[in-house]
Amino acid sequence: MEKSVAEVCTMPIDTTKVRLQLKREGFGRALPTAKQIIIKEGWKSLFRGCTPAITRQGLYSGVVFGLYHGSGLKKDTFTEKLLLGGAMGGLVVAIVNPFDVVKVRMQSGNYGYSGMIDALTSIASKEGIRGLTAGVSPAMQRAFVVNAAELGTYDQSKQILAPYFDALPAVCLHFSASVIAGAVSVMASNPFDVAKTRLMSSGGSTSLLSCLVSTVKEEGVLALYKGSFPNWMRKGPHCTIQFILYEQIKSQYQSYQLYRQNLADVVGA
Repeated sequence: MEKSVAEVCTMPIDTTKVRLQLKREGFGRALPTAKQIIIKEGWKSLFRGCTPAITRQGLYSGVVFGLYHGSGLKKDTFTEKLLLGGAMGGLVVAIVNPFDVVKVRMQSGNYGYSGMIDALTSIASKEGIRGLTAGVSPAMQRAFVVNAAELGTYDQSKQILAPYFDALPAVCLHFSASVIAGAVSVMASNPFDVAKTRLMSSGGSTSLLSCLVSTVKEEGVLALYKGSFPNWMRKGPHCTIQFILYEQIKSQYQSYQLYRQNLADVVGA
């Protein structure tokens, strides 16, 4: 739930990021790009692809968070946290890839789909499995990096910062750790994000490496960080909302479980 809320709140920034990453010439800027979208297509266009985005996040985040926190696998060291978070993300993102393809294509403004179902059926009938799995390789590698950075870095940051936040409300610790996780995630994953966006939008079968190499050859190394500012603008609030909501929900659930246990002890006595 927390990721779906974060996804809706940051959707305009994500749409701006996608448009910048699809831009082949120059680098563009976030605010002018968003302004042009609003002028030419209307403000609702910034929320284009919202339905597949929520569907994807609802399925994706629930399974990833559940596996990461409930798998019972060791995550005592920072390396174990990174590997577990990355592995869970890479595995699950392959399953929800069709929704990601639809989201990116609707955000690009180059397709006239009437909605998510129309997009899925159109891609399936015209392009088959290849269309629905377009960009799955960079998506999996990006998901590994993103989830390793987000989940692993968040847990590690929280552990390191905890002694300095003893006298403050827990939400201050959660906020600080989530900001760090978001920044690390963007820096590590943006090149994969550029490749994923381009492959999903075009439906091409080019490999991740070929896409990255051709991007660098034609546009320079910095092209791999196109859209990094709106990506950071999105990822920062996204991580903050996601982790703070998660911690609050977990705290409330634990309090409820303790209440039930105490009530059972009283009744049993």
